[in-house]
Amino acid sequence: MIKIVDSNCKNLNAMTHAGFFHGDEVLATAVLERALGEVYLARVNSVPESLRLEVIVYDIGHGRYDHHQSGGNGVRGNGVPYSSVGLIWKDFGMKALGENDAAEAAWDYIDRLLIQGVDEVDNGLFVSDEQSARQLTFPKTIALFNPQVESGLSFDEAFLEAVSYAGKVLDKAIAKYLSLALAKPIVDRAITEAQMHVAVLERRLPWQELILDSSNPKAREIYFVVMPSEREGYIWQAVPDYLGSYGLRKQVPDSWRGLSGEDLIRATGVETALFCHQSGFAGVTEAQDDAIRMARIAALS
Repeated sequence: MIKIVDSNCKNLNAMTHAGFFHGDEVLATAVLERALGEVYLARVNSVPESLRLEVIVYDIGHGRYDHHQSGGNGVRGNGVPYSSVGLIWKDFGMKALGENDAAEAAWDYIDRLLIQGVDEVDNGLFVSDEQSARQLTFPKTIALFNPQVESGLSFDEAFLEAVSYAGKVLDKAIAKYLSLALAKPIVDRAITEAQMHVAVLERRLPWQELILDSSNPKAREIYFVVMPSEREGYIWQAVPDYLGSYGLRKQVPDSWRGLSGEDLIRATGVETALFCHQSGFAGVTEAQDDAIRMARIAALS
């Protein structure tokens, strides 16, 4: 629960700046909501000296959770400086994740794949190219919530809308990366046991980040992953060059692409082959052994 209050509220426990808002303090507020349960937030133009040590003050005031002071407020080992959300995540992220065996690994995934990107943008490190079509990043999406004159919304009302949206994104990220962390030992074992460039999973699991980030040298030699399909049979999927890439470590034969049924069976010699995507990134068979066989044919072609 988040409630915007004035700085005299007896329940006040958090404070950030008023007016136009950005991705870092909005997402930081969503983190605090999950860590503290109840956030009584004052949005102010300046921080009263009497409250600096009494409440969590962020993105304003040049304190522990601000980064606008000369020299900033710390830089990660990889060179990414902290903004308010990175500073809040560092101290409150584990509480936001709750009691979970996978929380430490999930904290790291969320820091790298969500928080750091917001930190970079708020510190002015995101370089936008000159293309006419550009990605609507998370910080840019949050900026859209700032009220237009004709909307009739106050900045505080719009801020709460933005925090609600950011909270939903954070919840989805937490769910995904907790799942990823729990899947890690299973995927690690599949990497170790992989043969002929094919890793096999006995159930559907998130695997891309885990294979691409793995320190196991065998991970670099895996071209395809086989697992049960969410529809029918078994799916093989090609490992991308890097996370988010449309490039593949290994291309399947051109003669397979876009085929299904009897046409695909004739092209591959695999008896239960059902489908191969036009781009060649995935295919489906009825039987697990055939999915493995089809992936290995592609891997060695």
